[in-house]
Amino acid sequence: MENLILSNQHHQNRKVPEDPKQRSQYFSKYIQDSLTPQTKSKLLEAIKKDDAKLFIQRLGRASLTENLKGQNEIFTNFHAAAQFNSYKIMKALVELVFKERKAECLDILNLPNKVGNTPALICALNDSNETAFMLFACNLVDINFKNNAGEDFCCFTVFPRNALPAQEARNR
Repeated sequence: MENLILSNQHHQNRKVPEDPKQRSQYFSKYIQDSLTPQTKSKLLEAIKKDDAKLFIQRLGRASLTENLKGQNEIFTNFHAAAQFNSYKIMKALVELVFKERKAECLDILNLPNKVGNTPALICALNDSNETAFMLFACNLVDINFKNNAGEDFCCFTVFPRNALPAQEARNR
């Protein structure tokens, strides 16, 4: 996991638009929608079971950012792992995205859904503490990212900003 820590420079170079429409366009390049509904269902089943081996087998060559819901939704493997507190799946996804798409890692792991919730925000909303802590441990969470309602990670948690990793505190 230590190899997954990103430097402060990655955080500083990231320019995400604040306007929800512009933000949607910025992140749309990452969303894939190529799997059949049956395959998506099987991926979700593996995520809910938190079975990383089964998940990797079912993922095959599909995109890590495959949309698992309808065309007008954004619900990737990362969002599903956050919602179901699938720590093992999230760890596998983080390792894969870091290995295969390191330059895009921060954007992919902070990809907002239709209402602007990132996987970290979804972890907070669903009390998926283990999965959230795993994301924080690799320093891949932008805690200052605000959803469409203007809420950030700290709005949904009992953690004060000064209790979060030092890297993130420097970025506020």
